[in-house]
Amino acid sequence: MVALREPAAALRSNAVDRAVKPRLLTEADIPWMLDLGRRRYSNRFDPMATEGWFRNIVLRAPLVFLPVRLDGAFLIGALNIIPWAPGELEANVVLIVAEGGSMWQAIELLRFSIDWAKMRRATEWRLTSETEVEFGPIAKRLGAKELSPRYCLRLA
Repeated sequence: MVALREPAAALRSNAVDRAVKPRLLTEADIPWMLDLGRRRYSNRFDPMATEGWFRNIVLRAPLVFLPVRLDGAFLIGALNIIPWAPGELEANVVLIVAEGGSMWQAIELLRFSIDWAKMRRATEWRLTSETEVEFGPIAKRLGAKELSPRYCLRLA
């Protein structure tokens, strides 16, 4: 989840130090990742389930998942095979979480995930938010188009 209360200039900034490259998340990052998730995500964040998923699914499938981080943000992306078009891959941002004041790092991770999707020959890159955060300005800045309609029926 990214706090969008930061100035719009953060979206346009070219001051990002391109020498700082995202690195893969490892098991050693789990305490930091869970702490950041607890602080930035809603009360629906389940640290035990997140840790189990990360250890047992994400880290064991490096050709499917992209778990990367910078100092103040992390992203987990995934490749999906489209069942009715098995020759096409979709890349999805599963989770993106950033410290307050680290929006530029979240944007850098999103750009990195787009490059990863291209390298993996995905035909689409998708970013959706299941939180109250509006990713529209970021997604548009990255060149993504809004897909509509999208519907949700909350059951609980």
